[in-house]
Amino acid sequence: MPELAVQTHVALLGCDHPHSRSHLETLCSLQEAIGIHLWDPDPGAAEGLREAAGEKLVAVHPELDGLLADDRVGWILASLRNDVSPGVLARCAAAGKPVLSEKPMGRSRAEVELVVAAFQQADVPLAVCFQNRHKPAARQIHAWLADGLLGRLCAAETRLHTTQVALRNPRHWLFSNNLSGGGILPWLGCHYLDLLRWLMGAEAVEVTCQCATLSGEDIDVEDMAVLTLRFDNEVLASATFGYLMPGGRPGYIQPGYDTYIGFKGTGGQLSWVPTTEPSRIDIVSFHDDWLAAPQRTVTMQEEGAKAYGQRAGLEFARECLKAAQDRRDGPTSGADMLAIWAIIEAAYRSQRDGVRVEL
Repeated sequence: MPELAVQTHVALLGCDHPHSRSHLETLCSLQEAIGIHLWDPDPGAAEGLREAAGEKLVAVHPELDGLLADDRVGWILASLRNDVSPGVLARCAAAGKPVLSEKPMGRSRAEVELVVAAFQQADVPLAVCFQNRHKPAARQIHAWLADGLLGRLCAAETRLHTTQVALRNPRHWLFSNNLSGGGILPWLGCHYLDLLRWLMGAEAVEVTCQCATLSGEDIDVEDMAVLTLRFDNEVLASATFGYLMPGGRPGYIQPGYDTYIGFKGTGGQLSWVPTTEPSRIDIVSFHDDWLAAPQRTVTMQEEGAKAYGQRAGLEFARECLKAAQDRRDGPTSGADMLAIWAIIEAAYRSQRDGVRVEL
């Protein structure tokens, strides 16, 4: 069992975010969280989660200053609207409160740079909710690629297609550029761009992109994006993201999601569909250690938990809390968010100017 963190009071900032209830479930399930504090810019939204917080609830704070001044609160999980997030996070840094923040932490790289700088200057730990790295299949692929199981990597491919805008409330702030800073790229595409970076241990150095708004809904952000990327390990990658699925039901499962991540190298190839249960990896490797059985299928049934991202999400949150108590950033940091925003803004520039953009 992973090492437990020290017991402490925790806080959820942002109670009307699409993931707020799931994050609250995570806090309720964390053994180390012995008291939960709630706050939202809209007091009614915070009150709306009072019952869901259960017996761990300590207080619903009407003012953020009061929560930040409470010495019992040792860790914060922030799930705030993109335009609200930078100011609130900067106040957390100034108060010396470690934070695990929902992505994308702001509406632009410039906004997120100010947040990251505030935490660095205050020497306060910061982590970002790229919890997909903690999935057992992702960790296995990361290890295989690090061991050179596919030889020299040459190509990567990813896609994330999910339910259409019409099925997701087109009037939601996610589809307002002024409030969100972008469409599917900063909201969902960011997860799979981060996985490409982390799985390969590489950074994007060139981006081309075409974006479009094809849903027919009255929104002013992209609902479809197609990117090509060159990484500093010379891998060429393609990525497609879109609100495209005509049906489905709530949750990160089929048929509401069509997802894929694949790699090809000089010594093999693999493919993974992250939203299937059990998780399945198909791999072919001509590594010396695999010559007896070069083609394999690995399945992993993830353990359930009442938390955002199931058991893997719960353990990700625990690792972030433990890192914060050790006075270090979590397994995903502000630098990771900045790297993703650099890709996203390069994609937007490529779309606008019709050019290949170097990072």
